[in-house]
Amino acid sequence: MPKKKEGQIFNVAGPVVKATNMKGAKMYDLVRVGEEGLVGEIIELKEDTATIQVYEDTTGLQPGDRVGFFGIGSGLNCLMLGIQW
Repeated sequence: MPKKKEGQIFNVAGPVVKATNMKGAKMYDLVRVGEEGLVGEIIELKEDTATIQVYEDTTGLQPGDRVGFFGIGSGLNCLMLGIQW
């Protein structure tokens, strides 16, 4: 099973979050954002910085919160590998 990795939020703008330290992440990775583990998806990658579309209410998210990811690509890969959060 792939090892869970973590990045860190540095910007929140509504449902769009930017995070750094995302080395190993892939486009369309499903991610868990913040203490509540909100579901999101990587929609842009530049070096170790990811832009994430969060599919839940981002109220309360702030810079410094963590972003968990596996770096295996699409959420379908998570389902096929049986990865649970």
